[in-house]
Amino acid sequence: MILHIAEVLDADANTVFYGRPVDDRKRRIISAVILAVVTAALWGLDLYLRR
Repeated sequence: MILHIAEVLDADANTVFYGRPVDDRKRRIISAVILAVVTAALWGLDLYLRR
């Protein structure tokens, strides 16, 4: 069944199961943004708690 779905979508079975692969550059950008947001949130919490 998966192979039929993949054929209809003109994709391979891995793409049907896992989605399109994310390139390494995009993954690094997403990781950097998440790290920046978490760092800013912790810094803001620290400033708030020191009052």
